Amino acid sequence: QVELEPLLARELPIVRDIAKFQPLQRDIAFIGNESVNYASIEGAIDKLSRADGRLSALADVRLFDVYRPRSTSEPAAVVGANALLNKEKSLAIRFVLQDTEKPLSDTDADAAVTAVVEELARRFGARLRQ
Repeated sequence: QVELEPLLARELPIVRDIAKFQPLQRDIAFIGNESVNYASIEGAIDKLSRADGRLSALADVRLFDVYRPRSTSEPAAVVGANALLNKEKSLAIRFVLQDTEKPLSDTDADAAVTAVVEELARRFGARLRQ
């Protein structure tokens, strides 16, 4: 006997064409508030990918590193522009871009990265780690 209702409630997988072209990867590190969780960032990127044509080739987004600094009494200005302030963390995210119709250029990848950087800055006050 099989329960049919749970099977019907489940979303169907999205069918995609097999890509003929190599994917492009970009690794980007953001500095943001400790209170912002990755699920919120991933949701914002997902929503943006459906609304912004620059992200039409976005195939995958993965968090691969989180860095939280040790407590330090040294002022951030002395440490440098990449210094994490109190209650900040660095999140490194890998973006995979792949189009099934055409090869992607570095310009395409740069435009996608710019779209994400702008959105995360606007929504979460995140800044790109240099």
